Amino acid sequence: MRNILLLVAAAVLVAFLLPMDALALGISPARTELDFEPGMSGTITFSVLNTGHRELTVEMYVSGSLAEYIICDTEFLSFTPADSAKEFSCSYAFPESIEKPGHHDTRIGALEVAGEEGPETMAARVGIESQFWVNVPYPGYYAVVGITAPDVVVGEPAEFTINIQNLGTNPFTATGEIQIFSGDEKVGTVQAGQVYIKPNEAKDLTAEWSTADAAAGQYMAVAVVTYSGNEAKAEKAFNVGMLEIEILDTPKVTVRQADIAKFQPSIKSFWNSHIPDVYVDIEVLKSGDAVANGRSETFSLGAWEEKDVPVYIETDSLMPGEYDVRVNVHYAGKEASREFQGALFIERGQSL
Repeated sequence: MRNILLLVAAAVLVAFLLPMDALALGISPARTELDFEPGMSGTITFSVLNTGHRELTVEMYVSGSLAEYIICDTEFLSFTPADSAKEFSCSYAFPESIEKPGHHDTRIGALEVAGEEGPETMAARVGIESQFWVNVPYPGYYAVVGITAPDVVVGEPAEFTINIQNLGTNPFTATGEIQIFSGDEKVGTVQAGQVYIKPNEAKDLTAEWSTADAAAGQYMAVAVVTYSGNEAKAEKAFNVGMLEIEILDTPKVTVRQADIAKFQPSIKSFWNSHIPDVYVDIEVLKSGDAVANGRSETFSLGAWEEKDVPVYIETDSLMPGEYDVRVNVHYAGKEASREFQGALFIERGQSL
């Protein structure tokens, strides 16, 4: 078995290196998932696909934590170019209990047998696997919680869904609550109701939070689920947006007199769709008056995108010294501006 596993690892590496049309093998079903019951047994039929229509032989194998309970009805399958697929079956017979609870990942696969050319042909061997998943329940009460929290626009309700899976052996009634945070500050709490969930069952709870008074920005939704004296949590970041672009920062620039100053102000969109026809202009200020300026190319800003925008300004008309700059962003008929003190310093040029 150890040799088989080493060969499979090599085959998987080859699968990443070869183009898809060179792999020449497939397997169906790609995945089987079962919820464990004491003494459960059954048979699964697989198809190995000769997608490359080659003449080849493949070796069947089983690997993973539950491999000892699975037996396949054949060890090898041989294909001619005319054979597009062949079937084999694997039977499983599990004991009354499996000591380790949780998700067990076992693989049932087919590995191409090397030809007669020599050991070096192993580098081109191809393997394919089907996932055989068995979920063993945890004793007593055990829940796994997930949450979805889509981005919304200011004024629209934020709709949350809590998914609760009962992976234990006992049923329970779950109560859901969603806490909304802006940074470390809790800004809202909404109740999601109750639901009764049997073992190996999953159900959803939903809730809405009004964003009418919310500021644009990123928030964190934390789902808190209580059940039979236990608690489970999940969290998901989401954005509350508006048609607004914020100027975050612009690094200070130092250049010699008459050189071109390159600014790269950082801007961020708080809109949940792309904003076309955006441009940035920068004014160089001395005592509050604009003494030079430059403008970026026009571009589109993606939903919630943060971008550094290059803007170039000629300094040949400016005297050495320190200058303030004003960054202006133009978009959708709107404008945002922000001043930065001492953001440009012009050094005296070298004497000839």
